[in-house]
Amino acid sequence: MGPYVAVNTILIGLFGFAAIYHVVLWSQSRRERVLILFAVHCVLCALLSADLLALVTAQSVEQGQRALNWRTDFASLAQVSTVWLLSLLSGVRARWYVWFITVFAVATAAANVGIEPLAGTVTGVDSIVMSWGEQVSALHRGPATRALPIVYAVVLSVPIFGFVCAARLWTRDRIGGALLITASAGMLIGNLVGAWIDASGSPGLYVGAVPYAAWVLLLSIEIAREYRLRTAQRNQALQALEQSREQLQQLTSGLLMAREEERSAIAREIHDVLGQTLTALKMDVAWIGARSPSDAPPAFRQKLDAMSRLIDETVVTVRRIATSLRPGVLDDLGLAAAVEWQANEFEQRTGIPCALRITIDDEALDPQLSTALFRILQESLTNVARHSRASHVSVRLEQAGDGLILEVRDDGVGIAAADAASTRSIGLAGMRERAQLVGGSLSIFRAAGAGTTVRAQVPHRVAATATPAVTSPVREGAR
Repeated sequence: MGPYVAVNTILIGLFGFAAIYHVVLWSQSRRERVLILFAVHCVLCALLSADLLALVTAQSVEQGQRALNWRTDFASLAQVSTVWLLSLLSGVRARWYVWFITVFAVATAAANVGIEPLAGTVTGVDSIVMSWGEQVSALHRGPATRALPIVYAVVLSVPIFGFVCAARLWTRDRIGGALLITASAGMLIGNLVGAWIDASGSPGLYVGAVPYAAWVLLLSIEIAREYRLRTAQRNQALQALEQSREQLQQLTSGLLMAREEERSAIAREIHDVLGQTLTALKMDVAWIGARSPSDAPPAFRQKLDAMSRLIDETVVTVRRIATSLRPGVLDDLGLAAAVEWQANEFEQRTGIPCALRITIDDEALDPQLSTALFRILQESLTNVARHSRASHVSVRLEQAGDGLILEVRDDGVGIAAADAASTRSIGLAGMRERAQLVGGSLSIFRAAGAGTTVRAQVPHRVAATATPAVTSPVREGAR
């Protein structure tokens, strides 16, 4: 094996490895076009090197002619992948030129096979010894076609286009521009050598894929640099997005906490101020009734009774509003009692039986955690009353390992998968956000038969001043 055969054999392996590597890189990335196009380019270069081996080892006219035709075809098609790669890497959007080379190269390859060999017809094959001692086959062939100079004139424009692309790339990436200049210069030299051999009919050896080896190597470096740069930029964008998401979560957490504090303040004001005022009015009405003359008109007594009933109804309304804003049982007795109270309120208000099962420790849970689970329960029961048309609801609050699970299940019409995953529902989005803010998760899905299940799973956290936990008895049953 001589140097020429050895070099092309090595090139076949180099091009094959580069093609496989970039296919794998393409499959593992966002499937960028430049990677798969470069893999195709490497395959064409490997085929060209294999054809040059067939060319220098041909033993008959038929073998020589076939190898010469394939050499012209592979070299022409390699120009197509070259111009597309140059355009994609440099950002030069000369689409008219790229498409012209594509159509011209494909037409050239088709004409070379179907009409007439462009590099001439092989008339004989001799075995010669090169100056460095390697024995190869030399082709004797007739004159090349008149179209060959036109073909090479167009082909020589490809490395010129490479210099233009290198100049464009140089403005933003000096190393990349230098790599493209070197690769384009090697391609220009290879095309000039091929043009001289085909035009003169010399038995000399084609440079073939040797310039493409430098092109593939240098372009691989540039693609790797571009890929690493884009990966770094993408990672920076992901980090910025993650920071923005954390900031939004912190803002949302602050807003929810401020909202709860405001609701608590309003509930206290309503309960204390309005409650005291209504109590005073109730006492005044009673005082007037007690001191009214015995012969007062019946309408006067009826009016006093009506005012007393109205005050009583207003007191009930004020208590209901204050409790809906911030139930005192949640702050005074804890989450388990608040869940039991809410289930009882739901059953009395809607008439839907609500089965309750609570198996958590009677300990002071983290206030933010208790508030999040209680608000999720409220929103879930509100959705049941509004949309489910259910006849039975079950609520389960239990401790599972290091976490708490709140599950609300109904036997209603069920929720569609698209609606459960929708981000447009303010209520569902609010429940998910509350669960995420305390480090948990929320899942909403339709049961196997019918109905909807809402399950919130959060990590168990106790308040900083909590006393040691004492397991409470299981509280369950239909409310």
